Amino acid sequence: MKMNMKSGIIASSMILAFGLGYVVYDKYNATKLTIRMEGTLIELSPEEMAAASSLIIEGKINDITQPQWNTQDGNEPEAIEDADAIYRDITVKVNKTHKGEELDEVVVRVYGGKTEKIIMDMENAPEFTENENVLLFLNVDDSPANKTNSTDHYAVVGSYQGKFKVNNDKADNKKGNIHLNEMVDIIETHKDDKNPLQ
Repeated sequence: MKMNMKSGIIASSMILAFGLGYVVYDKYNATKLTIRMEGTLIELSPEEMAAASSLIIEGKINDITQPQWNTQDGNEPEAIEDADAIYRDITVKVNKTHKGEELDEVVVRVYGGKTEKIIMDMENAPEFTENENVLLFLNVDDSPANKTNSTDHYAVVGSYQGKFKVNNDKADNKKGNIHLNEMVDIIETHKDDKNPLQ
């Protein structure tokens, strides 16, 4: 497969998801090209995420779309440029809103995934499974990969840090777990604080 990759490096400044730095490299395996995106993740506390989010919800994952490119037709571009990315849309049925507009359903966009020819591996990206109960800290996706500047979907604040699996009154992610009531108290106390990411 022929790729125009600007000396093998794709620079994508998805600061909201990946922090201030990033490194991208590519390697060939037998059938697919792997593009791995690594970055410096800004550590955020629950208090900071509550202040930084425009929408905080509890809900259930209803649907996860197949990975596709953020091109007009959803197909792989002939030459991958800076803002080109594979993504999946996660549909969440909202059960409770802790901050922001009350919506019945929310679409959360997660960059990264696997197509027929390419694997785009995004370090620190949140992971979702269907029928999972979640607590999510969200903002409208303002990353460069949102080429149309669409406001119909959200991105998780702080990458995996802003996604919690809810089970038996516990909210947990890769950083640890917390009692759900304690997390709700933190949100209520700090949701109107000054946004630490601005």
